[in-house]
Amino acid sequence: MKLSQLFLFFLAATLATTACKSTKKTTTTTQTIPTTPTNNTTNAPTNTTTTPLSTTAILAMMDANAPVATRLSGDGSVDIESSQLTQSANMMIRFRRDSVIWLNVKKFGFNVARAQITRDSVFMVSYFQSSYIAQPLSYVEQKFGLPADFDLLQNFLLGKPIFLTDKKQLTLNTPKENAVILRGSSDRWTAEYQFDLASKQLTEMTFSEPKAQRTLKISYQNYAPLADADGKQRPFAYLRTITIESPQTGKAKVALEIEAESLEINVVKSIKFEIPSDYKKMD
Repeated sequence: MKLSQLFLFFLAATLATTACKSTKKTTTTTQTIPTTPTNNTTNAPTNTTTTPLSTTAILAMMDANAPVATRLSGDGSVDIESSQLTQSANMMIRFRRDSVIWLNVKKFGFNVARAQITRDSVFMVSYFQSSYIAQPLSYVEQKFGLPADFDLLQNFLLGKPIFLTDKKQLTLNTPKENAVILRGSSDRWTAEYQFDLASKQLTEMTFSEPKAQRTLKISYQNYAPLADADGKQRPFAYLRTITIESPQTGKAKVALEIEAESLEINVVKSIKFEIPSDYKKMD
């Protein structure tokens, strides 16, 4: 696998999810959201009260469901299908809030590649090719046309909607029973967020940049309770499917599944990233 393909592999699994920021404008309707939890989210007592259906209420529930961890680590599997490569591998993830995201990919028990993303830089080592990349985070947008933002990537790993820090307007639509869609747009982007009322979970996000012919679609599945750092049980999406399409990347589909038994919150883990002195730097 070429280093550029490995880099795309990491991008598809992580950085591709940072490609859009949207914002929020409160829109209230006459519908209500049942607060009775479903079996696959939390073990909270049944409550038959209702909450007015509004953009603000939905965003508040999304945020409340996100882990509050300062550290996160786990093992998983990642599968990617694209015009450039089709690969499956095991991936180890370690994360320290506001600081670093670390990824290690193994194939048949051997280390294939390792990546480290900080607030302003991205590094990757290919052990099979004895080469590496060391670039500012802006390199991602320059080479692949995918805007890179550490905070947005961090929100994705924690299961938070990645539009919360933006200022664009959102409108609320109810296309079918038990589901609502929030939509936002700007001169550059359009965004759509699907929220399931029964489980009170974000199930899908779609971002499009029509002028550049770029589209990202992120689906969240297999929610299960996770014991968080504050002692509360919060739902966590253990399976995430990402579909990317752009002139730079072609069409790629990525499935990232995290092993529930390996996921740890606020447990200190070592994060090591070294570049051997004899490795060749790649542009």
